[in-house]
Amino acid sequence: MEYHIERLLPIVAELSVRYTSGESCSVSYEAAQALMEAVIYCIRECVTDTEHGISAGRMPHERELYDRGAHLVIQKTLQAKEIYESILPCFHDYDCANYRDTILKGMPEFFVRYDPVFFPGNHLLTLDYPLLNKTACLDGSACQDPLPQQNGPRPLSPLRGIDLIFKYLKSIAMEVHFLNRFHPDTICRLMERVSPDYRELYLDNLCEPVLLCTVSRLLAAEAAGSDFSALRALDIPLLTVEECNLLRTRFLSSCVEEICTCIKPAIRAAVSRIPGAGPYFEQAASDYAVRIRFGIDSDCLETVLYASNQTQSFS
Repeated sequence: MEYHIERLLPIVAELSVRYTSGESCSVSYEAAQALMEAVIYCIRECVTDTEHGISAGRMPHERELYDRGAHLVIQKTLQAKEIYESILPCFHDYDCANYRDTILKGMPEFFVRYDPVFFPGNHLLTLDYPLLNKTACLDGSACQDPLPQQNGPRPLSPLRGIDLIFKYLKSIAMEVHFLNRFHPDTICRLMERVSPDYRELYLDNLCEPVLLCTVSRLLAAEAAGSDFSALRALDIPLLTVEECNLLRTRFLSSCVEEICTCIKPAIRAAVSRIPGAGPYFEQAASDYAVRIRFGIDSDCLETVLYASNQTQSFS
């Protein structure tokens, strides 16, 4: 579907009047550009929404597209706030300043300051705490873009506005659910192995080392003769040297692709308590496979997997 910019000008003019509280329809060039971006954002919101968007075969007027898109932006903002409020009662920051500041300090500011009418594409926050799945907040809707592209389809780019915040919070909710299967003190102990100064200086994702160690323990337990179905109570993501030796023996002759193939079902087992979380967490499999292969080749698997000499049971 293609719509020309000039057909959006009447909508921008109406927004301009609202923007100036009815005092004028004249705004600066920068403001006019921002309002045009707001209109385009809402239209794209309507076109790319598969559940509440446009019926197949229809060619709606620009006004209808904008109105429906603007409504969807409001609804998505309310849904994002509901997700955020559902996270708070079970949220632990594990003494990680970056995690705490992003979720507990930054996110409330978004809901106070976000303007879904005039600046729906401005998400205000830098979201310094990264997600485990780095592709979760990329826009894959280029093929449904309602505006003509001179150079072909848009490449994948970061989501903006409420689309970004909504997807980010949905991802954080899954990650919080996963982290909550472990005692907070256990995660803090692991993070101290990852980085002794993690409380103030750690800028990466907390799930990343926790999931890596959990999956590695599952794979080691499987190598010792257990199976995943009996290991869902494996709630201590701290590896031993013995477990690293089991992994080393198991994957000594395996390539990265073969290790990755083994890791994916282990990830699914690790997140089996979280409905629909498998595809999100599985994105880490290839990176984990590379790390394990590197650890074996460089004779530093214990360091890569943050192992200790403490004895633990597979049960």
